[in-house]
Amino acid sequence: RNELAGLEVKYQSEKKEKENQLLKQQSEIDRLTIEENERKSFQLKLILGVSGLVLILFIFVIVNRIRSSRKLSAQNEQINKQNNTLKQLNSDLIESEDRLQQSNEAKAELLSIISHDISSPVNSLYNYQQSVLDNLGKLSKEELSSDFIKINDHTKQIHQLINNLLDYSFTQQNGFVKRISEIDLKSLSEECISLFSQSLIEKEIKCDLTGLQNTKVNSDINLLRLIIRNLLSNALKFSPEKELLIFQYKNGIFSITNKGKLL
Repeated sequence: RNELAGLEVKYQSEKKEKENQLLKQQSEIDRLTIEENERKSFQLKLILGVSGLVLILFIFVIVNRIRSSRKLSAQNEQINKQNNTLKQLNSDLIESEDRLQQSNEAKAELLSIISHDISSPVNSLYNYQQSVLDNLGKLSKEELSSDFIKINDHTKQIHQLINNLLDYSFTQQNGFVKRISEIDLKSLSEECISLFSQSLIEKEIKCDLTGLQNTKVNSDINLLRLIIRNLLSNALKFSPEKELLIFQYKNGIFSITNKGKLL
């Protein structure tokens, strides 16, 4: 009995020891499981935190890019506007230079025309006066009277041309103002023809104003007078002797043409 009792006690003792070991092992397993779970939870939290931070940084970068893009777009738009403004200013400047050049060319041409118109009657007047002076003792009173009438006609031409030149100078200084009025084209042409009467006589050129009968136009009389004088001056310059100059106004166009020699 004693041995059985000892064996029983030993068995129970070993059984308790094994149970304690099993309990220790289970406790260790539970501890390791808890630590593993805590480690996994920490890793998950860390991953979520890092992912959240990356997401925040990504959103921040996107927002900054959008802001930068909008700012760059606004700057580009402003630059484009400035470029367009500069292009327009450059275009206006080029156009202004072209107008200025055309204006200067027109002034030079007009001054050349006026100078030519003045020089012709002045030379004629000088030559005629010289001829009268050279033959002063041989001329009768009637001949002198006729000569002085011719001199007076030339003087009127020069006076008219000088007045036109003064009008042009006044226009350049104070600006041109159109003065539109109804003009009898035939009467104005006759007035211009009278300025070249001596040249017409010397070249035996006649003028036909039938095409201007009862023709009235609305224009600036000073400019129109200058145009007609210029056309007539060129017609006299480039027409041979004994020519017939035909004045016409048709379909809004004024012209001076010739029809061959007079018989």
